[in-house]
Amino acid sequence: MKKGLKIIGAILLLLFLGLLIVPYIFKDKLVDKLKEEANKELNAELKFEDVDLSFFSHFPELTLEINELSIVGVDNFEGVELISFQTFGMSLGLGKVIKGELPEILKLYIHEPSINLIVKPSGIANWDIVKSSGETDISTNEDTAVDEQSDFSIQLNYYEITNAHLKYHDQSSATLVVIDNLSHSGSGDFSKSTFALLTKTSIENILVEFEGEKYVNNWGLDTKINLDVNMEANSFRLTDNELKINEFLLKSEGEVIMGDSSIYMDLNVSAPNIDLRQLISLLPPTYSSDLDGVSIGGNSSFNAWVKGDYTDSTYPLFALDLEVNNGSFKYPDLPKTAEDIEIKTHVELPDVNDLDKLWINIEKFNVNLGGNLIAAGFTLNHPLTSMDFTSRLSAAIDFTTLKDVLPQDNEAVYSGIMRANMNAKGSLTKIEAEDYEELEANGKLHLEAFNYYSTQFSMPVKIQKALLVFEMDELELESFEANIGESNVMLDGKLKNFIPYALFDKQLYGELNLKSTNLNINEMMSIMIEDTANNEVTQSEKGTELVEPQIDTVSAMLPKNIDFKMRTGVSKLKYQQLELIDFQGDLVLKDGILTLNSCKANTLGGQLNMSGSFDESIVKAPMALLNFSFTDINIKESGEKIEMIANYSPITKYTSGKVSGKLSLETSLDEQWNPIYESVYSKGNIKSKKVKVEGFEVIDKLASLTKMEEVLDNEFEDININYEIIDGKAYIKPFDFKIDQLTGNSSGSLSLDQQIDFDVHMSVPTEMLGSGAGQLLGQLAGALSGLGLESEVPEKIEMDIKITGTVDKPIIKPNFSGVSGSTAKEVVKEKIKEEIDKAKEEALDKAAEEAEKIMKDAKKEAAKLLKEAQKNIDQLKKEGYAQADKLEAEASNYFEKIAAKAAATELKKQIDKQAANAMKEAKAKADKILADAQKQADRLKN
Repeated sequence: MKKGLKIIGAILLLLFLGLLIVPYIFKDKLVDKLKEEANKELNAELKFEDVDLSFFSHFPELTLEINELSIVGVDNFEGVELISFQTFGMSLGLGKVIKGELPEILKLYIHEPSINLIVKPSGIANWDIVKSSGETDISTNEDTAVDEQSDFSIQLNYYEITNAHLKYHDQSSATLVVIDNLSHSGSGDFSKSTFALLTKTSIENILVEFEGEKYVNNWGLDTKINLDVNMEANSFRLTDNELKINEFLLKSEGEVIMGDSSIYMDLNVSAPNIDLRQLISLLPPTYSSDLDGVSIGGNSSFNAWVKGDYTDSTYPLFALDLEVNNGSFKYPDLPKTAEDIEIKTHVELPDVNDLDKLWINIEKFNVNLGGNLIAAGFTLNHPLTSMDFTSRLSAAIDFTTLKDVLPQDNEAVYSGIMRANMNAKGSLTKIEAEDYEELEANGKLHLEAFNYYSTQFSMPVKIQKALLVFEMDELELESFEANIGESNVMLDGKLKNFIPYALFDKQLYGELNLKSTNLNINEMMSIMIEDTANNEVTQSEKGTELVEPQIDTVSAMLPKNIDFKMRTGVSKLKYQQLELIDFQGDLVLKDGILTLNSCKANTLGGQLNMSGSFDESIVKAPMALLNFSFTDINIKESGEKIEMIANYSPITKYTSGKVSGKLSLETSLDEQWNPIYESVYSKGNIKSKKVKVEGFEVIDKLASLTKMEEVLDNEFEDININYEIIDGKAYIKPFDFKIDQLTGNSSGSLSLDQQIDFDVHMSVPTEMLGSGAGQLLGQLAGALSGLGLESEVPEKIEMDIKITGTVDKPIIKPNFSGVSGSTAKEVVKEKIKEEIDKAKEEALDKAAEEAEKIMKDAKKEAAKLLKEAQKNIDQLKKEGYAQADKLEAEASNYFEKIAAKAAATELKKQIDKQAANAMKEAKAKADKILADAQKQADRLKN
């Protein structure tokens, strides 16, 4: 007995050892077979880290597990991962493994798969990896070919996918779909021709994005689908099926039959017991909000059906109806209810041959938001061609009471009344083409006492009243009165091409009249900069690759698609530290250039006239080109309130008196529209009958050194100065001055870092010299004697003085050369002329070098752009032509070949057209780069 038990134990032990060892005997053979079969069929690289074989997971079947499997693209998708699995497992029949053949697949399970589907702009997809018949290795032995085709045997009865991640990015249509945490399982006897297939699916999150806008986000999905499968007839009958999206539950029934070239569908979908909560949960994230605690009511229904064949040229008929009656919702912390929600929508395709006959009719969309009534409707016909539409909207809203029914942003406050009644009928394609013959549009929008405040907005907005009248493509602003911060604005006028501007970003034309008692330009510019900064977009959602280009802060301040002419009358206008009183003038905004025509105002105690432009079309930086004339401007106040004057003429802060003159100014602007001083070029003439300088270190030190502080009152008479600013340095051309009986002339330069270099010649009557002049006269007599001249002091003393150093720490060196005043004057004039000419020459050389560099960089940039465009075009044509050739190659019979050849020819034509347009666009951009650079270079050289 004991001996028999030992024998049985030994046999069991041998069997157990066999079960452990046998899988490893066949492991390498099976792995090699798998790789061989995969590489034979795929235009991709199959990788995996490890393969495990075991009898114990699904005994008596052999279990194959492939760990960390991936399929990586080649050619156009070199290095791009298409599919990866943490674990890819199969339950296999052992018989064929022992024979060295590919075994029967009985069960299939996949853990943590990641699928990355990409479509390039040319339409080529990274999942098109199965080799065509011409690419696979086919043996000349027909028996071998038959044997190879019969290697695969699937007796599948269960499959399972857990924790899957899928990403679909179609670059040709800017479409992104991301599915996270998908689990799916199915069971059925796949070995039979007819069987029942039972499936379950759950998805934690679905994201759908189109052109950067999220239409679906955080959707959850659960399905239970039961199919009666007939493999011989290729038919699938749906019975007792449920689809739940968030809280929206759908039931479906019907049949799908897969034909050789068509799919027949006869399906009905309905939503029993639907309520408003379920509908709202399906809205895009922009329009839906957190519904926790919100009480929702109303009777709703949803029904849809599809019936007919789907082929390359026909579509099944379908219709969809959605209705909501007596709908309502109420937030728990708010006193009022949104009620009387009525929605009636019908969508239908009545023609199997023409998808363009799709009809969308939102017959009714009404809601009462706590006494605020909104009623709207919309229809759309021919969505693929003319896009004919009708729309209507009427609304009466008190923004103050909206907070009683809708949650408000704590950072924003609204109040005021809006009444609207608008209707439109026409074709969107004709509107885009600016053809308004058949457009019918009319209505009014009226605002009263509308107030808006937000912590994210630097100042409150108050619209006392606004009346806008719509007629065709024209919007008449009958009245508009508003306060923005400390500014008030009154507008009237007309806007043309308004609908194309609003819908398609086309050109907007306007003629407006603006009046204001107080207009703060500093506030307005800060609003525009804030608004642009807040609208800069970068995509950071998981899985997205769509990155919006960064926009320069200033670039949106003067839109290029607005053509405005505006007549202005402003009682008080504030710009930087200046206050302009009774400002009048015409402003023209066109192509991103703001032009000032015949503008005038009272400021700084005098009158100012100006004209010029602000141009944002310059490549490097915006440019201001301005001309001024002014009369009786207060000198000290101008130095205190205008930074540029303070930098280039610091003496103004210490000078009392008034000046008149003319000047021109050209400068680049920074992001805040302030002058870039190093880029300033200016020239002009300044005159004054009398000015007095007090406390200016240069003049005080000069008076002290010449011992004339007792007699000089520092009142300069009959000043007439011409200046020129080049490369951040101001050059003062020779000018005469008079202080009491003292006469003189001066010239020199002042740089931005306050370095000074001035030559002064003075003719001083000796009687003006005070009690401290004895030492000075002695020095003068010695100097005259040394020159062989009479040592007696003359009636007038001629002085040449050199002033260097800085404004705060001047260095003054007098020179008693005895040279006559007239001669000295000519010497000084000649010297300063030489200095200015030299500076001009240096500046012109520098400008020429900079201009050459700008053109060189522009040519390089344009060449790079064209080279990159040609590269993309070559790739587009290569991929597109390959796709067209593939269409022809895959045609199997005569008629298919004719159709495929025609389709391929048309595809190539479209590709050539697309390539030509791309090159045309690239050349236009390159020409724009060169033109802008030439424009900037010319300005530098001139």
